[in-house]
Amino acid sequence: MRIQVLHLPDETVDGEEIARFALVLDEYAPDPDGATRDDTDVAQTFRNFAHMVGAKDGLVVDRRVEVVENTATQKTVHDIVLMLDDLITKRLDQHVAARPTFHFQQGGETTSDRVRLLTERTR
Repeated sequence: MRIQVLHLPDETVDGEEIARFALVLDEYAPDPDGATRDDTDVAQTFRNFAHMVGAKDGLVVDRRVEVVENTATQKTVHDIVLMLDDLITKRLDQHVAARPTFHFQQGGETTSDRVRLLTERTR
């Protein structure tokens, strides 16, 4: 078992920056000799400990978890969202510009007639 610190994006509370983190207890295995405590009790005890030391939360997992330092700050997440928004907008604009324009005549056409016509034109 290992205890690791997972750094979370900083939060601003009342104008003050607060560094957030969570504790991760990985490679947890119950006691093979009869498990003196059940898994939910261990998880709750670890969460309580995490909160006592100022962590946002505590996570208990049975597998190995590799925590990579400084992977996400609030500014980094914000920058990534803006970049993705710009890329998605450009891609949608390219898609709309490349799409052929179809004109339908007003009249007795129903929606199913229009769908059939579009299907035939795309074949």
